[in-house]
Amino acid sequence: MTASTLPRPRKRNLWSAGIEEQLWARIRERDDRPISAVIRDFCRERGLSFHTARAKYYRRLRSADEPAQAPPADTALEDLAAFLRDAAEVPGVDLAGFLGGLKTMASLAAGGRRQRDLAAEVQGLRREGEQLSGHLEECQQRLRALAEEHRGLESLVEEFTGLTSVGKVAGLGEFARNLRQRVDQIGRVARGES
Repeated sequence: MTASTLPRPRKRNLWSAGIEEQLWARIRERDDRPISAVIRDFCRERGLSFHTARAKYYRRLRSADEPAQAPPADTALEDLAAFLRDAAEVPGVDLAGFLGGLKTMASLAAGGRRQRDLAAEVQGLRREGEQLSGHLEECQQRLRALAEEHRGLESLVEEFTGLTSVGKVAGLGEFARNLRQRVDQIGRVARGES
């Protein structure tokens, strides 16, 4: 078998010097037209790839040449709509599987966002539960201390009521001081001071 002596056809570099600048000038002069429509029309006129032109557009936006401009928010949706329109024109192309995949990806993305939100909410509830658990333990300790002070107050009153009438009169001053101390202590325990 002999090798072919015919020269191979050369691929033209459609993106020669100046074409990208022409695209950029057309985008700047677009008025209120969507950027994807401007890029698509430019590519159809010159026989260029829409996807390559769009990639060059985004690369140019990210470069230091035009730092003040940001890509418009609706560009991704416009690009998707343009892709679907272009693909619908190709005979034999079935977009049902592609659209089903997009729907699945959208539901997975929504599920992932929901899962992150739920995980953050669970984390917040755990922190709140830990705080409430610490507060509950503190309240239980205070309640035990109040119960102990109450028992001490009961024993003080029982001791005083068990005295004879003469003993009650003689020990009334000391009882009043002890009673005042107990009441003050109960107030401090109730406020959590000691």
